[in-house]
Amino acid sequence: MAIAGYITVAVYLPDREATLAVVVNSDASKAKFAELLASTITSIVTPEHVYFL
Repeated sequence: MAIAGYITVAVYLPDREATLAVVVNSDASKAKFAELLASTITSIVTPEHVYFL
């Protein structure tokens, strides 16, 4: 469970030494925004390893 107003996603890809941290200040109606943003970023930066939940 997240702190009210903050949604986070943190992932690490050891073989690329890549770390992604997404922190979104949002309300409950947009709870999936951090996951969507992480998926979009990883599909561009590391298309062979796309984040999904």
